[in-house]
Amino acid sequence: MATGLPQITREQMLALLKQQEEREAQQRELIRQAVASSKVPLPDDLAQAVVELNNRHARAILRDHAGYPLAERRDSYLTSLAIMEQCLQDLLVAICVFERSALSKESNYFASGGEDESGRTERRIQKELFATANAAASLVDHGRRVHKLQPLPGYNTKRAECFGTDGLHEFVIGLRVILYHLQAVEPGWLIEGSSNATFVIDKDVL
Repeated sequence: MATGLPQITREQMLALLKQQEEREAQQRELIRQAVASSKVPLPDDLAQAVVELNNRHARAILRDHAGYPLAERRDSYLTSLAIMEQCLQDLLVAICVFERSALSKESNYFASGGEDESGRTERRIQKELFATANAAASLVDHGRRVHKLQPLPGYNTKRAECFGTDGLHEFVIGLRVILYHLQAVEPGWLIEGSSNATFVIDKDVL
């Protein structure tokens, strides 16, 4: 039954699709050139044009923008921050596990045969301490790289405000240097009465 619509061959259909692809490629090239010559931040209308593209094409185009290296460094910093927070949380959890085991009346942590359990806990805390110190140093380096690419107003003032001047930051970085480069320091445990049990690092060893 005739529909009244013109009939096209397969070759004609392929030719039309090719023309469409060429037009889209030309449009993307215009957007790419505009993005590459644009300053930071990207203008709203240009940003919207990129958002409407296929994700693969959008990523390729944004790589040519002046803000792309900064965006990468920012994402890297945020990832580094999340890793450090996770490392610190894991360290605190490991210490809490030791505290519960050490103070529990039902625990055989210090009984004969409990050496395997205590040894695993000590190694876990040692590992988490190592990871946390390294993550803290890495976060500092990532922060410096962001600031180098995009100087932040009041950066040094804010850094001093957040990290303080009590020497704790320097201690953490120094501990990282010791653990990573010099010696695998083993934290020892300390129990005070029946209410407190934790791990300590001997000052004389450091």
